[in-house]
Amino acid sequence: MATFVKEFAALDGNLILCRDKADLIRNIDTLATTQRWENIQCQTPALLDDMKLRSLPYVNNNAGAEAEAGITDCECLVARTGTIVFSASQASGRVLPVYSPVHLIVASIHDLVFDINDALILLKKRYGDQLPSGIFFASGPSRTADIEKRLVLGVHGPKEVYLFLIETDLQSPK
Repeated sequence: MATFVKEFAALDGNLILCRDKADLIRNIDTLATTQRWENIQCQTPALLDDMKLRSLPYVNNNAGAEAEAGITDCECLVARTGTIVFSASQASGRVLPVYSPVHLIVASIHDLVFDINDALILLKKRYGDQLPSGIFFASGPSRTADIEKRLVLGVHGPKEVYLFLIETDLQSPK
């Protein structure tokens, strides 16, 4: 876990450790209150129901609403590179992680794998011969540089990424 924490921080990711699901709710509520967010979009039933995110008044699953942040789960976390792996098979689909100005990800320490090869083995084991139509690797906030080599965040994806890493197994169906 130490390797992932170091690499994720180096990529400008924001890591929030949570003891359990109740701590997750408290941390998301604190962040949303601090940031004055009024609309956080979540299209993942397991997060809305099992994780009780539906209890937060500003969390909704209205895909048409303009959200200040989006919450998703992930396929796994790659320790060696600080990368988060997503797929088209997830309930959040392909759009929410890219078009939300702030991306909030919920994962468990049990989602950690060492490297990209381990992530691909995990996906192959999870999906068998029916791999998702898209597998995506996100390493921190979206970034690009202009011709003068000035780094700009959030041009082609979220400006900020928060990972809520829960110390217990989420036992979410994957």
